[in-house]
Amino acid sequence: MTGTCGFYAIYIKSNCNLPAVEVPEDGLLYIGMTRRGFSQRDHFNPRSGHSGSCTFRRSLGVLLKEQLSLEVRPRSRQSAGCHFRFDIRGEQALS
Repeated sequence: MTGTCGFYAIYIKSNCNLPAVEVPEDGLLYIGMTRRGFSQRDHFNPRSGHSGSCTFRRSLGVLLKEQLSLEVRPRSRQSAGCHFRFDIRGEQALS
């Protein structure tokens, strides 16, 4: 493993809002964990090109699914159930 393992938090800026998502006063949106290191994570432009391995993007996508008209797709041919991502148009809208 490379990088630093640990926990991270994602906050929304105080002067911003996220329609259809109730954000607490402190702006906390998400708490996550990484085993590969913080430098490996890019929630807005994932290396794979989709949200299949990015839990923050998938969580945000579920909250915004109706508003952005997101279409759920299996993460891979072997995936089933909770292993999903969004279609190409949905990934672009989410970004």
